[in-house]
Amino acid sequence: MSPVIDPSIEAQINKLLADLRCEIDAQREADIKHLLAAVSEAAGQVFGECGNKLGNKLSNNLLEHVEKLVRDTRSELFALVDKRFAELQERLDGFLPDRDPTVPRRKVLDS
Repeated sequence: MSPVIDPSIEAQINKLLADLRCEIDAQREADIKHLLAAVSEAAGQVFGECGNKLGNKLSNNLLEHVEKLVRDTRSELFALVDKRFAELQERLDGFLPDRDPTVPRRKVLDS
């Protein structure tokens, strides 16, 4: 024979269980929100640090590339100016043959 439970007590037990389920669900949602906030904050810090490192590395690489281009362009420009100056000097030497050929020419631009 199964025990008989007073219907009012059963109703109170059912209400207490329902309240407990609601409280557990609310606590679970609060825990999940708290956990998500903590994970989000940690991920933001990690991504921020990685982003800064990546950004710095890209900036450094870009700066190195630009500096190399500037050096190469400068070298090419000075070589071209030296070549043009030598060509002009040769033309002048043709017009002014009285110049002493034993005196070394001075290089105008140092590259």
